[in-house]
Parts: sequence; C-alpha cells; structure tokens
Amino acid sequence: MINLPILKIEYLLMECDLNGMEEISDSLWDIRILDEREAGPEEILGVGSREIERRFKNGDLCFVATDGIRQLGVIWGHRGNCYVRGAGKRLSLAPEDVYLYGVYTLPEARKQGVYSALKSCFLQQYRLLGAERVLALIDRKNDIMRISLRESAFREKAGIYYLRIGRFSFSLERDIETGKKNFRVIRREPNDCFII
Repeated sequence: MINLPILKIEYLLMECDLNGMEEISDSLWDIRILDEREAGPEEILGVGSREIERRFKNGDLCFVATDGIRQLGVIWGHRGNCYVRGAGKRLSLAPEDVYLYGVYTLPEARKQGVYSALKSCFLQQYRLLGAERVLALIDRKNDIMRISLRESAFREKAGIYYLRIGRFSFSLERDIETGKKNFRVIRREPNDCFII
C-alpha cells in the first residue's frame, strides 16, 4: 500500500476597493517599507535571504513593524500576475490591483496592534501608488484575519477548496456572489507569472 501525502486547505479570496477608504491613524509601532534598494542579506521573519531577493527583484514591497530593536511583524505586497502555489490559484491582476500576502506577526507581539498598523500602512502606501483594489487569500479557518480584513472593508469574493494528493493537485472555486463553480486539475505551475 502506497502512502501518499495529502494536503487539504479551504481558502477565501477577499478583496477591498481602496477608493473612498478613510485615512489611516498613526501607529505605536515603527513601520518600514523595504524594497530592493534597502534589502540586506538578513532574514525577514523566517523568509530566507534568497527568497527575499527573489521577491524584491520582482518589485514586491515588504512592510515591517519593529519596536526599534527587532522585527515584530511583516506584510508583503505584489503587483502583477501571480500564481499562489499553496492554493493552486492564478491571480490575473490589473495594473491598479495589488495582492497582499506573507502576513506574519511574532506570537509574543500579537494582540498589540502590530498587524493593524502594518495593514494600515500597506493600504495607505498602495493607495498613494495608484492601487484601487487589494486582493488577499486567507485560510477559511483563520477567523482573526477574516474579521480584521472585514473591518478594513474587505469582502469575500470566492471560496477555494484546494486538494493535493502526492504530486496531483485539484482546485474547486466558488464565486460567492454568483454561486458559479470552477473545477480545475492542476498539472503544473505556470511559467508566465510570478510564483508566490
């Protein structure tokens, strides 16, 4: 009997219209926006230097919250088409869209406003850069993230059920507004867009 590794995850694709969003308040935390010019060889909250270099070469921005001594949280932003590997989801982003990903806050810094400060800075910065819509893909079971995004005017756009058995992947996506379903067998990752 062959024992194949199985991965099952349910995701929510959420979106937010940045037009008309209210101004963001100040934060207690120091938020830095890193890009390729500032990137050093150090790791950013568990992301290795080679992956960081790859993301910056693609033009992604990294928002880092610090207490002046250490990194407490991070959010990444991507513009342009991408494929989200862990969900088997290709995002065809318009020039005015941005994808919010790679969110992490140190356990000891949670419930202290770190994520809220990062998210506020992220939304404000991308609005200044001409973004009109933000997309985020979250684990359906992550109630904290879902509530936080809803508080920032995000709405649920689609539900995605992703299944990987060994090296075979399947995706079932359901549009929340229309109820339309799309089933896909994923044979390989695309090579014409950035892989996240």
